[in-house]
Amino acid sequence: MTEDRTVINNHVIVLFDGVCNLCNSAINFMIDHDSDKIFKFAPLQSDIGKSYINKLNINTLSIDTIIVVTKDTFYTKYEAIIYIGSMLTNPYRFFSKIGSIIPFYIGDICYDMVARSRYKIFGSKDTCRVPTPDIMDRFLV
Repeated sequence: MTEDRTVINNHVIVLFDGVCNLCNSAINFMIDHDSDKIFKFAPLQSDIGKSYINKLNINTLSIDTIIVVTKDTFYTKYEAIIYIGSMLTNPYRFFSKIGSIIPFYIGDICYDMVARSRYKIFGSKDTCRVPTPDIMDRFLV
């Protein structure tokens, strides 16, 4: 992969399951509450998503998660959710601080329970979402 200009330019990359309805709703929520437009998005299934997964050496067969990539590191599962919340507008930033009190291994257990049943409860699409023109600049393609 070539030099990662988006992370270097202080953007945070969010890799998500592009066919999951819950995940797509979470991305819409993030777009609405990311006043600084720090987040950029890419489906895990996309070429860019796969490139990040390979670069970070993440085994997606054993990890069913959202992945947050910063300039210095990456976060998965509950820790990714807490990080995302910390970057959003209040009151979500405040809720993130409260949520960070919960040990990450307990948060990961809850995250895994939702992740295992998300398609059954929230459904899925046959293809990844296609961003509308007004938010296209928020997506890595």
